[in-house]
Amino acid sequence: MLNRHWRAAQNGYDASNASPSGQRRAHVRDIIVEHVDAENARDMVRTLTTYSEDCVFDDVPTGVVFRGKQAIAASYQERFDAYPRLERIITRMTVDDSSGVVEITMRGRQEKPYRGFPPRANASPELKIVGHFEINKDGLISRETAYYDQLAAAIQLGALPDITMARGKLWLALAYPFATARMIRARFWS
Repeated sequence: MLNRHWRAAQNGYDASNASPSGQRRAHVRDIIVEHVDAENARDMVRTLTTYSEDCVFDDVPTGVVFRGKQAIAASYQERFDAYPRLERIITRMTVDDSSGVVEITMRGRQEKPYRGFPPRANASPELKIVGHFEINKDGLISRETAYYDQLAAAIQLGALPDITMARGKLWLALAYPFATARMIRARFWS
């Protein structure tokens, strides 16, 4: 269990003595940790039990919104298949009575095609994601919204070259000659 430090935060905490608000916040934290741990275990049933029946997953950078458990399960299955040992590590979390914001670092080697991209040899991507989880009155995730750097993800999938490296700078100059010329002109003749 990679995220045991978040569960450990509750050790010694007696929720029965906490205010209703404190109990609710503890539950919000626990359902999010359970969700991430279930993803790490690649346990589809366990993952889906953290969602409400009318759940929504919003992948902001791609603009894709998955509605309902079946659509969300298909998205997870593609990721589980492509990254069979993907780890999601919670690095930060803030919760209130009805939601939580989580920073997650994802690490793992792509072993099968993902979103049409074949695996890259010796590539072990690491991507930081910020997720916002809305928790309904029944204590389940009603909406998950993911934010991440789409350029970093595309580079790690091999869809784009790293524009901080020489090959990437050449690609950028060839792909966008007018923009490159404007950048050079602004740098040297401004």
